[in-house]
Order: sequence, then structure tokens, then C-alpha cells
Amino acid sequence: MATLEKIRKRSTLLLIVVGLALLAFIVGDFFTSGRTLFGTGTTIAKVGGNKINVQEFQRRYEQINQRMQQQQADNKIDPARLQSEVLNGMIQEQLLNDEIEALGITVTDNELSKAMLGPTAHPAMYQFAQQIGAQTPDQVYDFAFNPVKYNVPADQSQQIQALWIEQERQMEQMLKITKFQ
Repeated sequence: MATLEKIRKRSTLLLIVVGLALLAFIVGDFFTSGRTLFGTGTTIAKVGGNKINVQEFQRRYEQINQRMQQQQADNKIDPARLQSEVLNGMIQEQLLNDEIEALGITVTDNELSKAMLGPTAHPAMYQFAQQIGAQTPDQVYDFAFNPVKYNVPADQSQQIQALWIEQERQMEQMLKITKFQ
């Protein structure tokens, strides 16, 4: 009973100490976790001085997850494993991009055009054209950027344009990696 009486006498002091400890914990978490007080942070990982954005991670995860589900309709895909693979891929890509940038490796518009269009186009472009339903990369470009010629609806043309631009980004990265190697 004597112990309880001592605690009651010092209850104000005890509440102040507990309150300060709780406040210190909240403030410390606020400053060290990269999150704001009213929402989540936007960084999933840091590579060197660069950040990997949560939205970009989610977008890539969804793309790869959909592709995997289409290819492997029978098998279950472990989401944690797939997330880990996507994040590791993004980290490796960022490290590679840092090295390419440090070395000053670039791809000219002419190099990119030769790799994407014409008789010496990269084999990946012919595969891309076949996936779209065209014979050559030139036709895909025409479908996307000259839709009236083929009577392609505007919404389908915009989808093909988005695919073309993504393919262009990937081709530029492929050419940079080839130069790096």
C-alpha cells in the first residue's frame, strides 16, 4: 500500500515523464523515417543520391505482375518475391544509370532512329512490331503517328504511341548498356 501511495503522490511527475517520452518518440520518428506527419513518404529506397519513387515501383510491379500472370496462368506468383525482384531490378538499373552518366555515355537521335526504324532495325523492334500486329517497325510508327493513313481510331493510336515511346526509352537504355559493355 505504501508503494501505491508514493505513486499517487508523484502521478503528475510520472505523467509528464511518460508524455515527454511519447512526444520524443513521435518527433524522432517524424524526422528519421522520411515520412510526413499526415501521410506516407514517397521514397521506397535510396541509391547513392537518388531516390526510387513508390509510385514508379508500384507501376513497374503491376506491369510485371500482369505479364507474369498472362504467361503463367496456372502457377501462383509470390507477391513478396516479385516485389523484391522488381526493387532489386530498379536498384541495379539506377546503379547502372549512375555509371553510364558518370562515363558520359549518350545515344544520339541518329543512332536511336537506326536502331528503331529502317532496314537495320534492332531485332527487338521487329518482335515489337509483330506483337502490335505489323510487319515492320516503320508500320508501327505509322500506325501510331499517322493513324488516318490506316484508319486507326484515335484512342488506339494513342495506346500505340504510348507503347512506341516506352519502346523508344527501352531501346535507348539498351544502346547505352551496349556501349557501356
